[in-house]
Amino acid sequence: MIDKTYNEKRFIFLKSSHSNLQALQKQFNLDPIIFQQSKSSVEVARFLPLTKTNLKDAHLLVSFDLKDSAAPIEQQLFPTIIMFNSNHLIICGTSIINQLPDLTPQSEIIDFIFKALLIQASHFEECMTKIKKEIDRLNEVARTTTSTKALRELCDLTHDIVYIKHTMSDQTETLTAFLDYCKDNNLSSSILLSQVHIEQRRLNKMINVYEDLLNSVSGLFSAMMDSHLNHLMKYLDTMALIISIPALIGGLWGMNVGGIPGKTSSWGFIGVLVICLISVIISGLYLRKKKYLTD
Repeated sequence: MIDKTYNEKRFIFLKSSHSNLQALQKQFNLDPIIFQQSKSSVEVARFLPLTKTNLKDAHLLVSFDLKDSAAPIEQQLFPTIIMFNSNHLIICGTSIINQLPDLTPQSEIIDFIFKALLIQASHFEECMTKIKKEIDRLNEVARTTTSTKALRELCDLTHDIVYIKHTMSDQTETLTAFLDYCKDNNLSSSILLSQVHIEQRRLNKMINVYEDLLNSVSGLFSAMMDSHLNHLMKYLDTMALIISIPALIGGLWGMNVGGIPGKTSSWGFIGVLVICLISVIISGLYLRKKKYLTD
């Protein structure tokens, strides 16, 4: 936990543990509902004023961060709770605390919030870059195979994109409201406002583009599976057609009626086999010429 005061500005950075949040709630008389979903990936991003607290004219900003781990996306996504007024800045998070710049007497509260938001955006960009590499790899795999492993990886990637897309969609509205508030009250430079706005737009564009690419890869997998199935059915139908010719000949010679050629000859059976073999070779060559036995 970091708790420092410079020029009557108090900065509190702490991890979202149960004990830390309980102590914070009692110290500033905060509504418990603020921390009700403090570790949930389905928490709601929001920006609103805080009332009935010890923080005068304070606001609450809830945004999302993404930690880099091998855990499922539900465990990687978590909310960052920021409360601030002209004299206080409280950030409850996990990964960004160690990445925030060092505090100095000249540190500004709003500028620190913008830096925290930019750090969060960088985490999402790193994740989207990894997802893009996976999409490219699966795109190559889809051209040569339809293995179960590749299909499972495609499903997992789609699952991650859905979570990130809905999280960013929710957060975009919140950041727009926060940026409008800062702009209307002249709380930060236009450069920082523009940076956060552009980073959020970039993330949304990356998500939309990669989602479309993922749908394209999924469609390619489906098309390849249909193509393989069609080729298999074509091959089986062709083989059935070839086999049916000697089966017909053998069926005719196997009739229990009189007048069958070769019935009394010791060479009759061999003759039927030769005729069947010749018919198979001729029909096979003909169908191959018509490309029924090739891709």
